[in-house]
Amino acid sequence: GVAVADENNTAPLPGASVNVTVYDIFGRSVLMSSGVTDLQGRVQFIYKLIFTAKMGTYRVAVSVYLTGYYANNVQTSFFSLG
Repeated sequence: GVAVADENNTAPLPGASVNVTVYDIFGRSVLMSSGVTDLQGRVQFIYKLIFTAKMGTYRVAVSVYLTGYYANNVQTSFFSLG
């Protein structure tokens, strides 16, 4: 899941638009999804690796937009054991 909070006071930010893209080990987009944060500033995305998924590092890119705040982009990764 994604949690969105004000960086100055850590208050959760409900109603933020969140876009998520998951890239496979070859850099190909394998999931594009969007959602809106709930009252706790959270939104959940589910991506299940297929049985034949290749071993390696997958990248996750997240973009967050909310009126009155600067847009923010964050990236992380996870490793698949195949």
